[in-house]
Amino acid sequence: MADRRLSKKISHLQQVIRRWMGLRKLEPEFGFKSWIERFAEEPGESPVVLVLWYENELRTSFSLQNDLLAQVCAETEFEGDPHDENSIWFFVRENNALRQEYHEYFQWQWTLHLIESSYFDLHEELYVAVAGTSGRLQELPWRKFEELLDSIFRNNGYRTELEKGRDDRGVDIRLYRHDIVGEVLTLVQAKCYAEDRAVSLEAVMALSAAVDAESANRGILVTSARYLPSAKKFADRRLHRLILADSSDIAAWSGQAAEQVRAANRSSLSDSHVLEVLSKATLANEGGLIVCASVGVRKISNDYALVLKEVGSVALLMRIPSRVVDGDSTSRYNMPLLERPQSLSPLDSPVFRALKRRYSDGAVYYQGDHHEWRVWDGRPVFFDHTD
Repeated sequence: MADRRLSKKISHLQQVIRRWMGLRKLEPEFGFKSWIERFAEEPGESPVVLVLWYENELRTSFSLQNDLLAQVCAETEFEGDPHDENSIWFFVRENNALRQEYHEYFQWQWTLHLIESSYFDLHEELYVAVAGTSGRLQELPWRKFEELLDSIFRNNGYRTELEKGRDDRGVDIRLYRHDIVGEVLTLVQAKCYAEDRAVSLEAVMALSAAVDAESANRGILVTSARYLPSAKKFADRRLHRLILADSSDIAAWSGQAAEQVRAANRSSLSDSHVLEVLSKATLANEGGLIVCASVGVRKISNDYALVLKEVGSVALLMRIPSRVVDGDSTSRYNMPLLERPQSLSPLDSPVFRALKRRYSDGAVYYQGDHHEWRVWDGRPVFFDHTD
């Protein structure tokens, strides 16, 4: 499988680095992280295949860094770029024939990360990726497959109820939607099977029995694989009360969900919504709508952002300007500039997604745009551009 081949190449890169470190007695003060592990952000067109971090002589020795990069180039198809004094990022060489395969590999890893972390809202690219790679859905754990389907239906306008998992009596998700005659109930059974396994007649009959028992309007059985001919024949006899869906249907539903999420995100970027959030964001920051990130090895600068929208563990943030309140233009203290809200617009200020997380003490922070954004405490923050 292509993924396994690419993974082995990355493992070989790690082995080359470990051997180089060992010969120079620089271990154990180093380690490896993937781009997603390090930043929890979507890989770019030229993905970083590996992040090397270190707390040893590499921090201060350019000759050691150059020697390591030369060794990697000699033994692998990768090249490195020192990102800061603590890390080197490794990429696939620009002329490498596998460059596109690596891009697709890391895009799928990002999709798995979003699904496994249950970041189903605000991320339209998740549904775009599922629509384009629906043939890989059998790689998901069965419970994540159910959660993904639940989010797809929810973002297509249904009110959903996801069952707890085991012993669901033939129903994994209940879908509710109103039409001109009242509330319509649809029962969903999910089967995350490998390509070589088919859904049996018994599974379809069990869903049919559940539809009758709950007086539901219809039932949908969704699989990542295929159906036995006997299962199809049985469903055909139930007219429109039983629908058998596969990965092609999931792809179509995912495309529709992506459009719905994209439209919802656009509404969050409207001038009226930004002004509404700004009206709630006071300089005391009682609502926690203003966040701050200190950028640099030491506190070189402070960036500020406004939390435009939160859905579950995902948020949309918009950068906002700051002003110096004490000292000169290179050092002392600054704070966000909110006096002229009409000057702030998503068209002029970068907007990005961030994952909402908590420190060990329970304090909330957001991870996005390569930084950790903590809730601003309403007081001026120290910075020093010359440090």
